[in-house]
Amino acid sequence: MKSQKGFTLIELLIAMSIAAIISMLAYQTIDSGVRVNQSLETHQQELKRLQGAWWWLEQDLIQMAPRAVNDGLGGSLPAMTYRVDLGLEFSRLSDAQSPMAMAGSYGLNRVAYRLENKQLVRLLWPVMDRAPDSVPVRRVLLEDVQRFDLRFLDEQSQWRENWPPENRETPPLNNLLPKAVEVRMLNRLGEVKRLFLGTDWMEFNPYPAAALDSVSGQEGVNE
Repeated sequence: MKSQKGFTLIELLIAMSIAAIISMLAYQTIDSGVRVNQSLETHQQELKRLQGAWWWLEQDLIQMAPRAVNDGLGGSLPAMTYRVDLGLEFSRLSDAQSPMAMAGSYGLNRVAYRLENKQLVRLLWPVMDRAPDSVPVRRVLLEDVQRFDLRFLDEQSQWRENWPPENRETPPLNNLLPKAVEVRMLNRLGEVKRLFLGTDWMEFNPYPAAALDSVSGQEGVNE
């Protein structure tokens, strides 16, 4: 009588165990690769948003303009104003979008940056001199921002934590702009600090608001 050859139950269990271990290792390898890829994509998206936020800041700050504005409540706001609790707001040069503007001419915009619930928000007003019902266009630039701090270099090369400088004897302050602006921002990717040139390239004596009235009809929104 011929003997039958085959796997015993123990051999079969061992083979199944080995196959299960190989499958588990393969799954872990694939899962690890997927997680790494997702982490890289998330990091790239966060880096892209951070670069976008810095791009907006740069485009606005390098074009700051010495133009005070009406606040819509019977008062006025300086050409640039900053307090930690209120954020940054200032006037900037802009390509004119008004149909009344001549080709190649420039207008003015009023923008602001505020930290709201860990979101860096950019505000853009449709007009320079506001009415009580003027509502800015709101754009969230960056999420999970832990810090958004600024410092300002005045005409005496002194750093200021607020703007316009307090306890100043030299008027007027409404159209005064800094020589440089330092921006420090902290989010999940770490802390970044950048320095933007201010009004060192122009005569520092601020232009009176009346000097820019001639372009008031050219002020428009430029996002």
